[in-house]
Amino acid sequence: MQLPPELTFTTSTIADGNMSMRFGKKTAVVTARDRFVGHLNYVCMQCDHGDTIQFVSEPQANQTPAEVLIAQTPGLTLMLLTADCLPTALYDPTTKTIALAHHSRQTIAAGLPTETVRFLQRERGVDPARLQVYVGPHIHPASYCFNNTEERFADRIEPFTTRTDTSVCVDLPAAHTAQLGAAGVPATQIQYSAVDTFSSADHFSHFESTRDDRKPHGRLATILTLHQ
Repeated sequence: MQLPPELTFTTSTIADGNMSMRFGKKTAVVTARDRFVGHLNYVCMQCDHGDTIQFVSEPQANQTPAEVLIAQTPGLTLMLLTADCLPTALYDPTTKTIALAHHSRQTIAAGLPTETVRFLQRERGVDPARLQVYVGPHIHPASYCFNNTEERFADRIEPFTTRTDTSVCVDLPAAHTAQLGAAGVPATQIQYSAVDTFSSADHFSHFESTRDDRKPHGRLATILTLHQ
């Protein structure tokens, strides 16, 4: 992905360690996070596939319950933990506003990508047409497949499924792009990582680990920082 020089947007790998306290001891996770971020000025969100959008301006010792963190403080790092979901960075170069969003199948089904953009427009004066959107490593459509062909998905997801006689595959990026576009973000300003967490040996995948015990359990950290 092509990022502007004033942004840092990157995702950890398995080699960086597990970033979630659900899968490891607190001391090991804190050490892994601090090593990956490189400093202590960060806010890590605690997600539950809800709809909370939170503006932050300073580091937090504890995880902040939210699905989207928004900041305008240079040097403050936003952190999100994922294993297959779409870690989404949004940036407005005019107002110098950044947002890091947990866009999962559940939150996409609930319309959170659209609401994320509308919140930025309403609360921060962001013009959706200026937004630059970057999506980190996530599960790709060819990997996000279910053998139960009778399974049906939420109204905002079902149009982005492909069905065969033996499987149904879900294209979350397409559903995501459609919602961002409905909110006014040009498709040409949305970039997706080429890394498929399901097939990558270097990334945790919840979808794969529930099907193959040999796949390590854990969560990746995606960080977003605006520099001066």
